[in-house]
Amino acid sequence: MNLRSLFWLAALSYTLVIGGSLLLYRLYVVFPAIEQATIDARMQNIRAALGSYQNERKNLKGLNLDWAKWDDTYEFAENGNREFILNNIDDKTFLDFDIDALAIINMQGLTQYAALKINNIVTEITETQDISADMDISHILNTDEQYGIIRVDDKYAIYVSHHIQDSRQIHAPNGVLIYMRIYKPEFFTRISLISGLQVTLGQFENVSQETRPHFENFKINDIRDKYYFNITNTRDEVIGQSEVQFPIGSSPKAMDNHTLYSILALIMLPVFITGIIYLVILIPIFRITKNIRLMKSTGNIFHLTQKSHIDEIDGFLNTFNGLVDKIHMYQQKLLDDSNTDGLTGIYNRKFFDIAFDKGWRVSTRTSLPLSIIMMDIDFFKKYNDHYGHLQGDEALKEVAIALSNVIRRADDTLARFGGEEFVVISHVSSQQKLEDLLTIILQAIRGLNIGHKQSSVHHHLTISCGACFIKNNGPWMKDLKLEALNKADEALYDAKHNGRNQYSIRTFQAPSQTK
Repeated sequence: MNLRSLFWLAALSYTLVIGGSLLLYRLYVVFPAIEQATIDARMQNIRAALGSYQNERKNLKGLNLDWAKWDDTYEFAENGNREFILNNIDDKTFLDFDIDALAIINMQGLTQYAALKINNIVTEITETQDISADMDISHILNTDEQYGIIRVDDKYAIYVSHHIQDSRQIHAPNGVLIYMRIYKPEFFTRISLISGLQVTLGQFENVSQETRPHFENFKINDIRDKYYFNITNTRDEVIGQSEVQFPIGSSPKAMDNHTLYSILALIMLPVFITGIIYLVILIPIFRITKNIRLMKSTGNIFHLTQKSHIDEIDGFLNTFNGLVDKIHMYQQKLLDDSNTDGLTGIYNRKFFDIAFDKGWRVSTRTSLPLSIIMMDIDFFKKYNDHYGHLQGDEALKEVAIALSNVIRRADDTLARFGGEEFVVISHVSSQQKLEDLLTIILQAIRGLNIGHKQSSVHHHLTISCGACFIKNNGPWMKDLKLEALNKADEALYDAKHNGRNQYSIRTFQAPSQTK
C-alpha cells in the first residue's frame, strides 16, 4: 500500500470516525440538552398560562370574600329579605363585575337565591344544581373557602365560594355565597399574549388517559406540539380536558440540514474541517451544554454570552437569550402582580406581610425604630352604597396617592391591608414625630375634598388612624410581632370609638417596662 492510498484510507477512516462521532454527539449529547432546555422553557410557558388562571381565580375570590363577609349578605341569609336582591343583585354595578352566575345557600343546603346572567340580564334560577351539577354542595357547606372549574350553561367556568358571615366575623356562618365566571375568549387571548400558547377547553376523546395529567399538577417529560390535561370538578370527576398547543415548528429536530452539511464538509476536508469544527463549533456547544446543565441544576436561567462566529449557533444563542428575556419578563411581571394591589397600585397585603416580618427582625436585631400605622376610611361602606363601587374605587385610588405622597421615606412601607384599610411600616425615631406624621395623614385625606354626604363625621371623606409605637426596640420583641399589629388595630378601634377622623396611639414595650 502506497502513501497516497494510506493517506486516503486514513482520511476516509478519519472522516468516518469524525462524521460518525459528530452524528452521535448530535443525537446523544447536544440534542438531549436542547430537548431538556425546550422542555424547561415549555414548562415555564405552561406555568405562565397557569398563572393567568390563578390570577383570574384570585380576582374572583377577593370579590366573593368581600360580599360573603358583609352584614347585608349575612342579614339576607338570615331572614331572606328580597330588598337585598333588588338593591344589589339586579344593580348595574354588580353586572359589571363580570359574574355570570351566583347562588346563596343556607347551611341546610337549601337554595335561598340563585341567578344566571344571560346577555347581561340576571335570570333567577330555582335550584343551584340547575346552574351546574358539578359542585359538591355538602363539601362547600363544610369548608369556608372553595374554588374549582365547573360547567355552566355548557361552558367551562371558575367558581369560588365562602361562608356567609357578618363583617366582623363574630357570628357563626349562616350560609354560602357562590360566584361563577365563564371563561370567555378574551381570557384565552390574554393567555396567548402572555405565554405564546393556544389553550382550548373541551372534550378530546381521542386522547389516551396516560397523556392527561391533572391541570394543576402537570409535568411534561417529552416534546410534542400538543399537551392535554384533565379538568376535574369538586367531586374529582373528569369533566373535560385542556389542550395546550405550542407554535408549529417550535420543536427541535434530531437531524437538520446544517448537521448534514457539516458531515459532508468533514468528508471533503477531514483534517481542516475537524480543527474548524472543534474550535468554532464544538467548544461553543460544550459551553452551551455546560451552561444549560448549570441552569437545570441551579434553577437560575441566565443569558449565554459566548460568541461562536457561526450564524446558526449565534442564532440559537440569540433565540435562547430572547427566550430568557421573556422568561425574566414573565417572572418579573408575576412578581409585580403578586406584590402590587391591582386597584391602587401600591403594595398589597402579601408584600406587607413580608416587609413587616423583615422589618421586625431587623428592628429586633439592631434596635432600629419601628411603628405600625393602621388606617381605615370612615364610613366607606356607606360611601360605596351611596356613590357606587366604581366611584368608591376612584376614592381608594386618590387616598392611596395621597398616602404615597406623605409616606416618602425609602425605608417606610405603604400597603393596602384589605378593603378600605391601609397600613404603614414607619421608622420615625420618636412618638412626637409619629404624632406629626399622623396629623399630616389626616390633613392629606381631608385635603382631597372628596364629598361624602353619608358620613356622620364630616361632609368630606376622612380617615381614622391607629398606631403602635414601639419603645426601646430590642431582642425582647422577637416573638411579639402579632401583638404589635394587634396594638395598632386596637388603637384604630380607639380612634373610631372616639368619633373617627382622628388618630390614636398605643405604645408597646418590653414586659418588664410596663410594670
